Amino acid sequence: MDAKHKEGQIRFIVILAVFVLGLLVVWQMVRTARRSDLEKAVAKAQLNAVTHAEQMIDQLRSGVVITESLEQILISGNGVLNNFEKVAANQMQPCIQSIQLAPDGVVTEVYPEEGNENAKINLFAGDTRTQVCRYGQEHDLVTFQGPFNLNQGGKGIAIRNPVFLEQEDGSRRFWGFTIAIIRVPDIFESTTDALHGFGYDYRLSVMAQPIQTEFEVVGSSGAALTDAVSYTIELGNCSWKLEVAPVGGWNSGIHTWQVALLGTAIVLLFTGLVAAMLVLNDGRRRFRHMAATDAVTRLLNRNGFDRAVEVYYREHPGESCVAGLLDIDDFKLVNDVYG
Repeated sequence: MDAKHKEGQIRFIVILAVFVLGLLVVWQMVRTARRSDLEKAVAKAQLNAVTHAEQMIDQLRSGVVITESLEQILISGNGVLNNFEKVAANQMQPCIQSIQLAPDGVVTEVYPEEGNENAKINLFAGDTRTQVCRYGQEHDLVTFQGPFNLNQGGKGIAIRNPVFLEQEDGSRRFWGFTIAIIRVPDIFESTTDALHGFGYDYRLSVMAQPIQTEFEVVGSSGAALTDAVSYTIELGNCSWKLEVAPVGGWNSGIHTWQVALLGTAIVLLFTGLVAAMLVLNDGRRRFRHMAATDAVTRLLNRNGFDRAVEVYYREHPGESCVAGLLDIDDFKLVNDVYG
């Protein structure tokens, strides 16, 4: 293998190594950028999950407030609530299906009555419902039950607040329940609209004590959630869990391909620059050699000889140097004839 071919191989290996190393650096940059962007996206989604879950709980508390208002009226009236329809009408909200009173656990008052004729039931005459009502009564705790199908369509959640009246002897007597039936996910409309506005799909689930051991979906955006972040909060007898994930998945807002394209372009430019420098350096060495040697004899010419002497004196200061000069008579004729 001649020297020229070997130099070409070395030059190719150097250029290839620069290109491969550059791609490795770009790949690491892309990984780092993607990891950073993903961490930021997850942190942002987690913050949104916490914020909007708290908003949803506040919206649920608006239903609890209705039952608590009725409770205070009953306590003040020693178990009597006059003008129930008027009081309930003032408490109604768009997301409320009905407001009810259940003395001794039997629903006797319902507002509005139209469309809710089947609501007058004995709360203690049903396995699951009885469990929840007994749990609320025994723990003096507002309970949630649902979601269940409403006769009017859609789904609802029952909020039941146990009411206790204080007796003259200081004991407390169970009066019954004040109840609000809320429509879901209607009650969460403002929050779910906000989540969509921020580019998130969601799923809200509930697990009620003592009847459930797994979460049941109350409402969702309808999309499948992948690696969703979640936030769980307690209210009444329930654990409420809100899960959120970016619409289109976690990759939808991460543009690492831009870093990859830019990095690859820089690597190509740098590799081209290195290749050009190697070619220029090879040409510079070749021209320097041509300028210092005779093309026919390949011996040093006068310029090359002078430079060689300068190098020798520079590398061997103070040393003597002997040069031999041969002069062949009429050699010009040989050159002119034979080149």
